Amino acid sequence: METTKVYLSGGFHSMWREKVKENLEGFTFFNPGDNQELNFSMDEIGVWNKHHLKKSDIVLAYFEKTNPVGLGLTAEMAYAYALGKTVIFVMEPNDTFKPRYLEFLKNFATITVEDLDEAIELIRAHE
Repeated sequence: METTKVYLSGGFHSMWREKVKENLEGFTFFNPGDNQELNFSMDEIGVWNKHHLKKSDIVLAYFEKTNPVGLGLTAEMAYAYALGKTVIFVMEPNDTFKPRYLEFLKNFATITVEDLDEAIELIRAHE
């Protein structure tokens, strides 16, 4: 039986991806941050990220309150949603962005939660 593939979309300033991996054994993960080590151009990063989004079953989009921009996450969410993927959007309460912009992102999510632990439990229940 093939494992469920999870794309980990979100900022690179914390260790949240490691927490997800530690709590979800038996899943296959794609971490777009791995591209940074390969010294890809932005075009190459886009090609590989779209490739892995297509192969993924679930996209975990984690918009941490400390994420300074969220552009990559926004593009990945919209692309995945257009592909018909399950998109779990973790939208931490945030004072930096206008609430209407964050509310707009919910249009590209299958489900929205405010806590990473809750998202982990949803993914675990998927299996």
